[in-house]
Amino acid sequence: MKNGMILMLLACLVLPLPAEETYTWKELYEKALDSNPALAAKQEAASAAEYQWKSARRARGPAVYFESDLSYLTSPREVDLAAGSLYPGGPMGPVNFPALPETDVSLPLSGHEWYSFRLVLEQPLLTSGKLAGREKIQRALWETSLLHQDQEKVILKAEILTLVYSLSRLQEIVELIGQQGRAADRFVLLMKNSYDSGMASYSDLLGAQGRAREISLMENQARRQQNQALLNLKYLCGLETLTPAAVSREDLPCLTAETNLEGLKEEALGFSPVLRLMKKQIQIASQNLALVRGSSYGRPDLGLRVELDYAAGSRLFTSEDWGFDAANLTGTLGIRALLADAGKAFADVKTAESREAEARQRYREAEAEIKRSLEEEIFNQTLSRDNIEYYQLRAEDDLAVVEQKKQSWEAGFGGEQDYLQQLLSWYSHLIYGKQEEISLAASYVRMRALTGKPGE
Repeated sequence: MKNGMILMLLACLVLPLPAEETYTWKELYEKALDSNPALAAKQEAASAAEYQWKSARRARGPAVYFESDLSYLTSPREVDLAAGSLYPGGPMGPVNFPALPETDVSLPLSGHEWYSFRLVLEQPLLTSGKLAGREKIQRALWETSLLHQDQEKVILKAEILTLVYSLSRLQEIVELIGQQGRAADRFVLLMKNSYDSGMASYSDLLGAQGRAREISLMENQARRQQNQALLNLKYLCGLETLTPAAVSREDLPCLTAETNLEGLKEEALGFSPVLRLMKKQIQIASQNLALVRGSSYGRPDLGLRVELDYAAGSRLFTSEDWGFDAANLTGTLGIRALLADAGKAFADVKTAESREAEARQRYREAEAEIKRSLEEEIFNQTLSRDNIEYYQLRAEDDLAVVEQKKQSWEAGFGGEQDYLQQLLSWYSHLIYGKQEEISLAASYVRMRALTGKPGE
């Protein structure tokens, strides 16, 4: 039995572990579309706005109501008949008839109770554009909610792209810092030996130790950035676990140098969710102005009301009062128009005009801001590319010197400390170049997000 357990353990050690599932940025984006809470909230808001638009559209059609009421009258309605009002009395042929009625009489029209049932149809006929205006506004609000949803998708895609770019470079930075740290530890050890043997000063030893601590702090900072990026990516995509190795670098958009500023501006004017939202807000403000004007002075509302009423003064179906002749069909054509209201309608129109002008100004402001941001991002990318080129050249120079000092050290003409010190400089310039690549990627994605196409 014991031998069998040992064989099982050995088999588990020999069997290959299952490979970790990897995700491209597009796969991460698809997961985010299915599980991101912010996007889900936007989708629910769009659904609610669509139903509000359908409600406003159907308000232009007829509405049918059923109404019923029970009334108790403390003083039922009566008809007074004065004596002789029906027949004054007197001879009629050989017979002398008395007056009808002989005395004053009060006849009740109903009892204390009154039951009524009504079937009502209401149909607006002319509303001076108010119902049509409300429908257009609700439709525009629904389309606005869809644009908010598109904007959230653009933001989500840009965030995922930036995080994937950052994680790919941060993983390289962590590996480079690890190699640099091992070289720094070796350098500190050699400097300590040199100091103990009197070949180096205490300040040289402190300088080497300080350099090693700086590298350790840089590694901690890189790992913190890596962990933060992973946490953000897991939240956006709804993943419980995710490691840097699970994030694939495949299919990442190429960070091409953009020089056609005017082309980017035209692209932003056509596809930017922000500008499309601003245009929709102008449309809503214009439609609201038309709606307010339709509610102003002298704008009539015409409607039809058809009512089938069935009522009687006795309890339900307990007497002959509930015959078919008790039903009454009434048709009413009504008109209403505002003539004066102490200037309120005039003020409402002026307010709507100001809101429309404000929406147009906000659009121009957003357009100018996007153009300014595009110019800024292109400038930032130019600087990042120059810095990357500079650090590459410095790294190439460092590498040439490293090879030279290594050959001198191995040939016995130089010290290992000189070789290690130059090696540390080479690692630093490589790391600085990777950091600039992160800045370049972030700026490039922001620029593409301004045009509404961050993944292209």
